Amino acid sequence: MLCKSIIIITGPTATGKTYLGIQVAKELGGEIISVDSRQIYRYMDIGTAKPDKAEQDQIPHHFINIANPDQCYSAGQFGRDVRKCIEQLGKRGVVPILVGGSGLYLQAVLNGFFEDSTDYAEIREILIRRLEDEGLEALYEELGELDPLAHARLSPRDGQRIMRALEVAHGSGESLVEHRNRAPEEPLNCIPLGVCLTMNREALYKRIDQRVEAMMQKGLLEEVEKLVKMGYGRGHYGMETFGYKELLDYLDGHYSLEEATNTVKRKSRQYAKRQLTWFRKDRRLRWLDVDAWGSQGIGERIIAQYRARIT
Repeated sequence: MLCKSIIIITGPTATGKTYLGIQVAKELGGEIISVDSRQIYRYMDIGTAKPDKAEQDQIPHHFINIANPDQCYSAGQFGRDVRKCIEQLGKRGVVPILVGGSGLYLQAVLNGFFEDSTDYAEIREILIRRLEDEGLEALYEELGELDPLAHARLSPRDGQRIMRALEVAHGSGESLVEHRNRAPEEPLNCIPLGVCLTMNREALYKRIDQRVEAMMQKGLLEEVEKLVKMGYGRGHYGMETFGYKELLDYLDGHYSLEEATNTVKRKSRQYAKRQLTWFRKDRRLRWLDVDAWGSQGIGERIIAQYRARIT
């Protein structure tokens, strides 16, 4: 690994990671590696808060729009591909700046996962057909028999992870925990300078609610309708995430639009809470309060610390 260090800007949703990453990249001559499990999907722009064209034109971005919503792109594969990207950027003398809030994907980059060569395509197709015929509840019940630990940890409405756990159970005969812990790769041989953005919880939740409202005004419902017309729907990897599932429920008549929007807000706030819990366990991250420092102040601290480290 040729890079002396990488920069990590993470934290819960709606804390301003995208803006901050671009400012730091401009100052240090870096390029951004998106660490977001949903921004990898094409056609899903509004609901994933993907950097828009103007933002992406300012700084090269990697790992955005690399898969279709029905394609599997696991955290393990992401970790291996990002490591290669980091090495390539290092050879060019470019600072890799990892920006995003997907804790599992960040862990895959820093700690490594084992390389899973199993082809799950046939199993996945069968599970998708069963999901359409039997419903998610039946698959969740089956998971309780095959992998009780995953069943206990997962929400009965978390279709994406339920499908993944069933893939592993049917494909390897292992539990999801056993599968992830088997023969892990070596940790990344590159020193990270990592910060986790935080802010007052009430202010964060207000910001999340406002962002969901803005997404709806930008055309999130129309984005979901377009995806459905393209053939993407329930059971497909990208569509089994909050913001998309709820609007699929609305289109199917299970929610009013107001109920769907409020559910997206609630799940977004719950996701932010889970992100904070995840990142508290990682001692490599330095926590910086957006309310106290502001985006400009945090950016200046990151830049100063990086320059001090490499001199």
